[in-house]
Amino acid sequence: MQSTTTVEVPTNTLILRIRERQQQIDALKQLIDSDKITLESRFLEGSITDKLSTKNVSATRTTRTSYTYSPAVKQLQEMEVVDGIATPKQSVSWVVREGKA
Repeated sequence: MQSTTTVEVPTNTLILRIRERQQQIDALKQLIDSDKITLESRFLEGSITDKLSTKNVSATRTTRTSYTYSPAVKQLQEMEVVDGIATPKQSVSWVVREGKA
């Protein structure tokens, strides 16, 4: 049986590595957003349809509707929290961001 050794990564290295990867993801998201803007421009000018595919990739233009509610609804939500009627949901995650210099 082969033994496996685990090298412990220092905590500082972990958080720096996470932040670096977050920055890479942010840069990629900006590139993706730019490409999506180009797709939307081409759709609006009529040069492409709302459903596209090439090789094993497809793209579909979708619309999402959201609502903005009145202050009365917000107040009702707050009252339900105070009265214990609202059901709390809790999640745990780590937030890693650059510190202030």
